[in-house]
Amino acid sequence: MKDLKKEFGKKLKEIREDRGYTQERLAEAVDSSRDTIRNIESGRHGPRFGLFERILIALEAHPREFFDLEWAVKQRKRR
Repeated sequence: MKDLKKEFGKKLKEIREDRGYTQERLAEAVDSSRDTIRNIESGRHGPRFGLFERILIALEAHPREFFDLEWAVKQRKRR
């Protein structure tokens, strides 16, 4: 699960920066704190569904942008 959180966090940071948002601006847009966004981006925490939905709306993103299916296949092969 830790790898998934880290990958999700990296993707969030990439999309956030691509959309021109700072951590502070995104936190404000999703009614959260900068610490929460930072913890998600660092892979310490994953967002709850409500926060994830607000992030999608704020960044005008599709959930598919956050998940790499190739990564999921690699993880299955490890088992």
